[in-house]
Amino acid sequence: QYADAPVLHVYEPPRLDFVSPSCGPLSGGTALTVVGTQLRGGSSNRCRLSGLAFNATYVSTLQGDLMTCTTPHGALVGALADGTDAIPSIRTSATLGISLNAQQYTLLTSGLTPPGTTAGFDVGEGFALYADPSLSPSVVPAIIESDGQMITVF
Repeated sequence: QYADAPVLHVYEPPRLDFVSPSCGPLSGGTALTVVGTQLRGGSSNRCRLSGLAFNATYVSTLQGDLMTCTTPHGALVGALADGTDAIPSIRTSATLGISLNAQQYTLLTSGLTPPGTTAGFDVGEGFALYADPSLSPSVVPAIIESDGQMITVF
């Protein structure tokens, strides 16, 4: 008996041009758009940020190929570029990659300049994480009565 031969898909490696936005909070939830070429045809599209992989979606536009993904909520603390669990007090570079098969990743090269930007624009390492801003305790309103009227002061 003969069996059908397995199908082998071969892709040109993707070329990543730039990512927008260039940074996002460590808590996650940043919608990323990666612009490049050869992003079409993947069987299992993924973004990977400093070792943490998550789903991505291919988008074809008149201007070219895009891959979109959203950084996962609450999972990036251990995914810092230096591998520590310390929360950065300033921007910390994070390695961003794209995969068409959830196995081999193409990394975003640093120092790429998006089209239409002014000279001197620098995306640094391609993507960076920053600590979420600390929130001050909520302000408790004071209620004051003046001339028979209640006034709320914040």
